[in-house]
Amino acid sequence: MQTLPAAGVRRHVRHPKPVINWKTDDYAVLDGDRVIGRIYKEALPAGVKWRWSLYMVGTPNSGNADTLDEAQAALAEVYERRK
Repeated sequence: MQTLPAAGVRRHVRHPKPVINWKTDDYAVLDGDRVIGRIYKEALPAGVKWRWSLYMVGTPNSGNADTLDEAQAALAEVYERRK
């Protein structure tokens, strides 16, 4: 698993829930040291997309994007409005 902090720097870390089998294209999204979401590649009927999920109650808290950058921007936009 890799992290996508606000600065966009990526580094490998251990996920707080080790039961999840993280893949190369599977990222935890951090606010400081706190995991606030996840972005990963997902095969859909429309093709491979980046799935993003924000770990907050309410809607919308997830979506799909064509690129990792778009997924990260969408998650960040929702997070900033709701934090």
